[in-house]
Amino acid sequence: MYICIVQLFTLNTFYMTDQETIQKLKDYTGDNGFLKSVLNGYNRWGRLTPKQMEAVKKFFTPKKPKGTIKPIKVNVDLVLKRYVARGISEEYELGKVTPITVTVSEINALTPKAVRVKGKMTFTDVGCCRNCGRDLTDWVSKASGMGPVCAKHLGIERPTTKSEIEEFNKKLKEKIEEMGEFEFWIPKSQIKNAMGPMKYILEC
Repeated sequence: MYICIVQLFTLNTFYMTDQETIQKLKDYTGDNGFLKSVLNGYNRWGRLTPKQMEAVKKFFTPKKPKGTIKPIKVNVDLVLKRYVARGISEEYELGKVTPITVTVSEINALTPKAVRVKGKMTFTDVGCCRNCGRDLTDWVSKASGMGPVCAKHLGIERPTTKSEIEEFNKKLKEKIEEMGEFEFWIPKSQIKNAMGPMKYILEC
């Protein structure tokens, strides 16, 4: 099973519009000879060439981060590969609970091959069992987001009627809060369907 990004997020920190670039150029008070020359040309002609715009934008764009970074707050649902979920279970001593589905709330480190994130077991519906990732077949499993065996692993009595679903979800939410957040690495190669700013982060 591949890690699948169900919900994307935006990071405008690394992107700059032409208008923002021009404003930064106008506000620049440093000693960079190139920028001073470009600014003089802009003041004279009222515009920048495409190459000048790209060069100025590159100068003002923050360098791509490596290793530990300032935490980036996100809200992304992931379906993890089994070995990643087992690693979380072992590190946090969760027994037979293996959080296959996780809601990531923070990205706090980057390397050329992986990202380190913080998150907790997903409470929202991601279309598969939260604990093992298998497809859910009967209506009870679909409504609770978990099969009978995995519900037993979490120590929550599985509902048998529609009226019991709400109580089950309440107990599940309490269990997820009790387990708390996990911090773990995800190989970039296992993250699919990343676009826009998310793609930029993965290329760092």
